[in-house]
Formats: sequence, structure tokens, C-alpha cells
Amino acid sequence: MRRLGAAAAAVLAAWAGAARAECPPGAGDCQALLETGAPGGRVDFVIVGDGYTAAERDAFYADAAAVAESLRTASTYASYAPVFNVWALFVPSPESGADDPMTGADVDTAFDATFGYQGIDYLIGISTGGVLGEINDRFPEFDVPMCLVNAPKYGGSGGTIAVVSSHPDAVRIMEHELGHSFAGLADEYEVPYPGYPPGDSEPNVAALENLDPLKWSPWVTPGTPIPTPIASATSLYEPIGAYEGARYLTEDIFRPAPNCRMRELGREFCPVCAEAMVLGFAELRALIDETSPPDGTAIPAVGPSPLSVTVPELADLDFVWSVDGVITSWDGSVLPLDPAVLQLADGPHTVSVTVRDETALVRSDPEGLLEETATWTVVVDSSLPPVGGAGGGGEGGAPPDEDPPAEDDADEDGCSCGSAGGPASSTGALAGLVALVGLFNARGRLRRRSAGSRSCPRRSR
Repeated sequence: MRRLGAAAAAVLAAWAGAARAECPPGAGDCQALLETGAPGGRVDFVIVGDGYTAAERDAFYADAAAVAESLRTASTYASYAPVFNVWALFVPSPESGADDPMTGADVDTAFDATFGYQGIDYLIGISTGGVLGEINDRFPEFDVPMCLVNAPKYGGSGGTIAVVSSHPDAVRIMEHELGHSFAGLADEYEVPYPGYPPGDSEPNVAALENLDPLKWSPWVTPGTPIPTPIASATSLYEPIGAYEGARYLTEDIFRPAPNCRMRELGREFCPVCAEAMVLGFAELRALIDETSPPDGTAIPAVGPSPLSVTVPELADLDFVWSVDGVITSWDGSVLPLDPAVLQLADGPHTVSVTVRDETALVRSDPEGLLEETATWTVVVDSSLPPVGGAGGGGEGGAPPDEDPPAEDDADEDGCSCGSAGGPASSTGALAGLVALVGLFNARGRLRRRSAGSRSCPRRSR
């Protein structure tokens, strides 16, 4: 892993010079290699090393930084890097390297990494309890435990902990192994694994008797033959069908695509495996980090008061706001709530926003993992000064001799439709609402929905 090309060396140099977030208290010798939000609301990858001596501390952090950069840039992972935190915890070993029965190497390390696990030369076994105990003691908010083994030989393993050696191709191994550890994906290659239990419970394999209905049918184009001859392939990953050979067997077990990262290192995830990964990310990350203002905040009866949610910087987020159960036309992370426009009386009102990840990487989300709803209360209080000087003179209003702003001067995303002469009358509020609708239509952002057209379930994260 440390035999780096110029591009990779530049990446690690950037990591070394970058200002990093602080690790949580109690993490000990730790570096934050990628930090996008508070632990607990993100997918927290925590890397420990085995076989790195105290003198090799910098080598461990360099290897861990290469893994973090892979998580930030590799296909499928890159789309969700805005919800990833990657933390590295240094654990010194008495001796450098790993046990290897093939070479006779026998070294004293923190987690007893050993090649040749279950008789397979490249498979690395570790003390799972030791790794989990170390991480749990120092970083209890972890989601995905990982272990880097300081050995130049190609190797790794999946399962509860993703394990990988410091071989130059280790980041490719890690991308594959996290498919096991994170999304429960099966290997799709056909190299025999004697004694491996039969089955097809994983999301990316199906036995012959389970091809109808096919578990990944939303991805299959009508008319695709099932089973699918390999001669039907038009690319490495298309069309999605049912190709024979997977899970260490050549017959009677089928995979979704001609090729995939779960079949061959260096490839991308096929659409079915990518969907499983995204749903795995969604189980752990929050779509709503914070809401503002606090629950129970009083707002003026006239003028737009901003209500907002803080969200991760994902590309395909959709927002549905409702007030007292009525869905609004606003789509964005900030709702400029003007009680006068919506004819809200003094007193408490319920505001709700559902944030949904509309990623094209997922076609089936039966558990609703791609959306999250926040609900809170605001209290309309007509005794408070109008927002932004609406209502003319007096405290919080425009000076008496100042002309009202022209309509064209309104902020593009704002609302200039509140009444300028104190609390809006019913007629003025209706006229303002019509103006608001016109504004949205002009910008192509009005989404006509009825309150019953979409459910917004409460979900806690």
C-alpha cells in the first residue's frame, strides 16, 4: 500500500498538511482522516492497525489515509462520502508484520493477524474480540470496524471486521471486503471454497429454485432471459439478469450482472450491489442533523420567519414541508414561513419536513431507509414586531417616510407578498398567497401535491 505513485503520494501529502477535526475525547492516539459531521449521525469507519510498531506509527496513518481516500473517491462510495467519517486509531504492536505459516513468520502483534486462515493462503484471520474491544473502548460510536495489517503480502478478509494487508492493491481489497462487512454481499466468483455453507440469503445471489420471482427484479429489463446467457452481456455490468456462477460455485447459483466488484477486484459494483451498499449507508446515517428554530419558538404573525434543517451535502435530496398537516409548495432546506400568507392564527402550529434521498442508485427501499422526517412546533404571536419591518413604522418596521420596496427588488428566494400595513386581512393574505404561487410557477418550483399524495412517517434516527 505504501508503494505509491505520484498521484497517491500527492493525496497523502495533502492529508498530512490538512487541518483535521479533533477526535472525540477518550480516543487516544487518533486521527480524523475524513470528517463530515458528528459521530453517531454519520457512517463512522474506524481503522485500527496490527503489526505496526511504535516506530511505524506514521506508516500506519499513511496506510489508513490511503484507505480513507479510497472511500472518498471510489465509485458508489464517492456518492456517499458526504455522510462518511473515517477515524484511525493507532495501536502499537511489540513486533512488526503478521504471522504466515507459508513463510514461517511468527511475530508478536496486538491482534494476532495470521495469513492462511481456514487453509486459504491469502485469507487473514485476526482476534475479532480484541479489535472490537479496542475500538469499543476508545470510539464507542463506531459503525464499521476495519483492521489494517502491516504486511506486504496480498491478503484480507470480510465479516464483522473488514481486514486488509498493506499490499499495494489493498484499497481495492478493502472496497470489495466492505461489500461483505457492510452490505452482507456474497462473493460472486467461482473459486471453490470447500465446506462453505450453501444458501442464497445475500442480496446479490439467487439459487436456481429462487429465480422466479427474482429478488432484484426492479433492475431487470422486461424481456431479459432468465437465466441469462453470458453471451447476452452488452457491457461489464449490463444487462441485469441472472448469470450462472457465484458464491464459489459454477452451477445452480446466479448473480445479477456479467461482472462486479464482488466478482473481480478493480471493477465497480453492479447496480444491484450498489443498491445494497447505499441502503447499508442509509441505515447508519442521519438525513437531518439539526432543526431550527428550537421547538416551541415564538414567531411574528407577519413576515417570513426561516425554519430550516441542516442536512448532509448529498446530491439528490428532496424536501417536503407541511404546516398543520397541509403540504406546502416549498422545496429546499429552509422554509420562509409567513403566518400572514398562510392565515395562521395566534398559537401553536405544527411544522414538519420530510427529507428524502432520491438517488438513482436505489430502486427498491421497502423499509423507507431513504427518508427521514422531523416535526416541531412554532408559536405564532401577533404581539411580536413584524419580520423585516413589515407593518410600517414603529419598532421592527420601516421608517414612516420610507417608500416600500418595489416588487422586483424582492429576494429571489424570499417572499414579498406579506401585507405592509400591520397584520394581514383575510383578503390581503389570500392575495399574498396568489402572488406566492405566481412566484413559484415562474421559477418552475411549484410542486402540486395533495396532502394525501405522499405519506411522511415519523422516523427517529
